[in-house]
Amino acid sequence: MTKPVPVTPATVVGVDLGKRGGVAILRGRQLVHAARMPLDALGAVDVASAVELCRCAELVCIEQPIPVRHGAGVDSGYSALREALGVWRTAAIMAGAAVLEVPPLTWQSSVLRGFPGLSTKARSVAFVRRVYPTADLLPGKVRREHDGVADAVCIAHYARAWMELQRAYQDRIGT
Repeated sequence: MTKPVPVTPATVVGVDLGKRGGVAILRGRQLVHAARMPLDALGAVDVASAVELCRCAELVCIEQPIPVRHGAGVDSGYSALREALGVWRTAAIMAGAAVLEVPPLTWQSSVLRGFPGLSTKARSVAFVRRVYPTADLLPGKVRREHDGVADAVCIAHYARAWMELQRAYQDRIGT
């Protein structure tokens, strides 16, 4: 008779891209890390930090950049987001984690449903304050809550729920 293999809580990383973005790590339902986007001296994503943050994860969930209309004056910002997306994808693959890219409206409609606020940023801060009250949304010397960190926590929360659904489905069909 074989012993059942204990199921450890899934570890997921949530990434909100951008210079005001953030990174969050959930182990099961516990928030173990939430911080601003790790940037190097030039303002790009610090590759070594990204790989290190992905090492513990089974899944890295990254918010997809929203494409912009050509000539709208924000092409360079979109290029920077695409570059950051590439860094995080590569970091996850190097660390042996699966990658899930999620459009903003997908995780927002799933996670923020029923939370008050006019903007999605305000709603994500309200969600994190209620569900993960230990999260530090005032990292460093900032005066107002860091919505990039809050979004990263929400993205990690979405990824954890997504992973639980995937596991339940696989258990049900027997794979």
